Amino acid sequence: MVGYNFAKVRSSSKGGEEIRLSPLELFYKLTHPEIEHPRPSQLVVLEKWYAAYQSSINDNIVSLNTGAGKTLVGLLMAETLRREKGGKVLYVCPNNLLGKQTLDESKRYGLDVASYLNLDGNGAAWSKEDKYLANESVCITNYDAVLNSLSKFESHEIVGVIFDDAHIALELLDKQYTFSIENAELIKQIAMLFKDSPSIGYKIESLLQNDPQSLTMVPLSEWHDAHEEVKRLIIKSKAHKESGAFAWKFLQENLLHCLCFMGAGKIEISPLYPKSKSHYVFSKKIQRVYLSATVPNLGDITRVFGVTPKRIESESPDYRADRLFLFSKKIGLSNPDEFIRKSLSELKEKVFGIVPNKLSLLTYKTLGITVAEDSVAALEKILEFKSDKIQKLVLSNRYDGIDLPGAVCHILVIDGLPWQGDLKTRFFSEYFHNENNAFLRAIIAAKLVQAFGRTVRSADDYSIILLLDKRLNNWLLNRDNDKFFKKDIV
Repeated sequence: MVGYNFAKVRSSSKGGEEIRLSPLELFYKLTHPEIEHPRPSQLVVLEKWYAAYQSSINDNIVSLNTGAGKTLVGLLMAETLRREKGGKVLYVCPNNLLGKQTLDESKRYGLDVASYLNLDGNGAAWSKEDKYLANESVCITNYDAVLNSLSKFESHEIVGVIFDDAHIALELLDKQYTFSIENAELIKQIAMLFKDSPSIGYKIESLLQNDPQSLTMVPLSEWHDAHEEVKRLIIKSKAHKESGAFAWKFLQENLLHCLCFMGAGKIEISPLYPKSKSHYVFSKKIQRVYLSATVPNLGDITRVFGVTPKRIESESPDYRADRLFLFSKKIGLSNPDEFIRKSLSELKEKVFGIVPNKLSLLTYKTLGITVAEDSVAALEKILEFKSDKIQKLVLSNRYDGIDLPGAVCHILVIDGLPWQGDLKTRFFSEYFHNENNAFLRAIIAAKLVQAFGRTVRSADDYSIILLLDKRLNNWLLNRDNDKFFKKDIV
């Protein structure tokens, strides 16, 4: 989908203002030699969204399959909002890597955008800030720059926000208002405050013994009595200066109204609901679009964002990419996972892998396969992978937004069950959804759907997907989990 030229639609009226055009009118004013019409699924969601926008519906969640052209749809919506509302519009990505990909795609489409991203590891920097400030360009940025208590965009008159990969935004906004403690001595000091608790004392004992399954929430009455001492211990240890400074700035004066979750090696303190209603991007004057290949539970969006968006979907009948799933459990070997991992380094074909955490990278590193242990390294290695400088690449917990279309890569490895959320998510899943554990299973399924789309980026693309690890295999082969996936996967 190369050759889009947004410059061709920047005609002006006699008064010098840009002509207002619907997203589809914008599309048809473009020069696009490779495609005459939008895909049916793109056409459907653009028409539905524009009708909702004209009906003054401020919040819309738009779902398209991975690889079905979600970025172009989002950019058309952003450009439409900028023109129609005559103000500043943000296109927000989960991280700098995805921001860079969106920036590259916007250039291929001919859209002259601004950006505020950290692309070299030296801190966020502006590109074309003057055009953004003059309301002449959409700004591409990331969630960390927007959803924090010191956001530089708060003083701007934002009129529209596109949340790309909105399912990630749920986690990230919760994280902005969560203070995490991983200092072993501080965890012990706080845990000892509750060791004689009649309701969670036995859990505290398990936690102090480093039981990996230990997980509890401090009862509200006991937290009420102990929160000032917890605050004193945190300040004394200087943990608030080491990490979570943004979260602590808000939480320290509201500690009484927070929840405290305790697990092996970690304590998390956060409100039940993030302070989103008072956040500038959730002003009633701002149009918001939540883009996602996996539609989040609307109840979760309401809890985290404080709004209930209109759902806009398309079944994407035009999207029928080929995927061959190979389960290691089905291979007749005594240790199929180890056999496949060792065999990967010998393949001539390119291979991209995803593991749930950094610890899992060590196995591949010892096999001589390239890994990336932080976001800056990941961006560098992905660019090298796309340009064929490296042939094998494995990343941790990167289930979203990495586009490896066509000949770039046809072999994907998913090794291990995805990360299952923070302590609050795990606790509520276990204690409030225990019968079927549907809450947690929906999170896992969403991450897997995202992963399955990394090497399948169009209807005529294909991928071989190797599924390793006994827990992952058992989870996917459990027919009770089929309901969490669309029909094109199961």
